[in-house]
Amino acid sequence: MREGVVARASGRVLVIDGNAWFEMPLPMAAIAIWPPPPPRQGPFAVRAHGVDLDRLDHIKHHDGGILEGWTTLTGIWRQRELLVRDQTSAPAAAGWTNPWTTPPCPPPATGWPTAPIHGPMTAANLPAPPQPHECAELTITQLTQFHPHPTQPVLVVAAEDPQRAEQALRPRFGDALCVVRSRYHRHEIDETLQRLRDEQMAHRWLITSSGQSARSDGQPTVSAQFVWIERDVAAWAATGCSTWTYGSHRSAELPRYSFIPRPVNKTRIADAQTVSTRQSRHPGPGQ
Repeated sequence: MREGVVARASGRVLVIDGNAWFEMPLPMAAIAIWPPPPPRQGPFAVRAHGVDLDRLDHIKHHDGGILEGWTTLTGIWRQRELLVRDQTSAPAAAGWTNPWTTPPCPPPATGWPTAPIHGPMTAANLPAPPQPHECAELTITQLTQFHPHPTQPVLVVAAEDPQRAEQALRPRFGDALCVVRSRYHRHEIDETLQRLRDEQMAHRWLITSSGQSARSDGQPTVSAQFVWIERDVAAWAATGCSTWTYGSHRSAELPRYSFIPRPVNKTRIADAQTVSTRQSRHPGPGQ
């Protein structure tokens, strides 16, 4: 983030030896230690000045005089520290909803076929999907199993050549198959993934995870979680951007963007995903 920008984020405050540290929660290994050790600030924690400890949510006191609480802070970013100007309660966690319930194809005349559910699974599954070498041969960019009902698994395939994929896979999956034309080429997705990995490995962008997934329409998307958003990240994500939306939906969620390659000029598009950190004076990407 730029020096002097107004930043807002939700997360955890730790007061250790009289110093307040602020961080968004990162994934942690569940190690069976009892009693659990006192919490310590993580590698991406920042000093926060001016935190009102009486206004923290879910306050806990730990051994060694360590205090832990949750809040939303707004402040000035100076020398990688946050000078707090406003403080509100942390947002309530939102429940996860499954985006893969309605296939992007109309159902067959007799409806989507059913399959048995084998415990301990809670939904039926299809036979093994195409393997990577077959996906390459069939120009497949994304495979996603949708469930209109727990007993109705449907394989949704996004392919650059949908007719070729349809002819190869229909005999195997029958009516439990939905093939759509991919809006993106495999090499564009791979380039996006590689850029994120390169920046993460070089420690230029503070990324905790990245990978490919699918949107609710079965199209491929590449998502990445950031500790915070640097200006060059916003500039790259904004190239050819049609939408840029900030939200604060989960107190325990890191900033997240989904990057979708645009077929024209191989640029990138940031797809209005859940972001729990924002620059409140930031009217648009890269500003």
